[in-house]
Amino acid sequence: MVLFWKPVVQCLTLSNSEEQPGSAPDQNHSGFTLIEVTIALVIFLIGVVALLQFMVVAVSVDRQGRDRVVATTLAQMQADNFLSTIWIGSTVPTQLATGGAIPLAQYSNPFLSPNPIPVAGYVTYYNYSGTQIGSGASPPAGTYFVSQWQILDCDAISCDSTCGTPPCSSKRITVVVTALSKAFGRSYPSSTITVYKSEIN
Repeated sequence: MVLFWKPVVQCLTLSNSEEQPGSAPDQNHSGFTLIEVTIALVIFLIGVVALLQFMVVAVSVDRQGRDRVVATTLAQMQADNFLSTIWIGSTVPTQLATGGAIPLAQYSNPFLSPNPIPVAGYVTYYNYSGTQIGSGASPPAGTYFVSQWQILDCDAISCDSTCGTPPCSSKRITVVVTALSKAFGRSYPSSTITVYKSEIN
């Protein structure tokens, strides 16, 4: 009986993660190129800029709303002062003397054309917190809110918006308070209140 012996040769196959010494590096390794990193940074920066713009708008809207609330409160306080003034008989109180001027262009700087120059005795100035800091034709330092009013004689019969020729027994009083802070760089927040004051017979 003749036996034949055949050697068994085991073949090993190297995976991609293994390299034979001296072989060329595998070109299939994954990674980020400089272009990919640059594109990612550009997209990130665009998002940051958009977020910052949104924050600026949000702060501006919040400040505009706050200025309008304070302006309305100051205008209402001034109007209440006129309404609480006692007017008995034909003698008109000094506080209700006809005169004054209000801005012609709404939501504009009250000190610039075409608005008339503030009239002394018919204007009051407040700081940012709404505290009165002065009066007169020229605003003091720290002025943030400008309260102006105009008192006109009303027609005794109709007391319409045009106001008739005196003598009359009622007054049309318009109070305008403007905040010296532009909303979105375009307009000045303001509040306008009109009231009527009549003589007590």
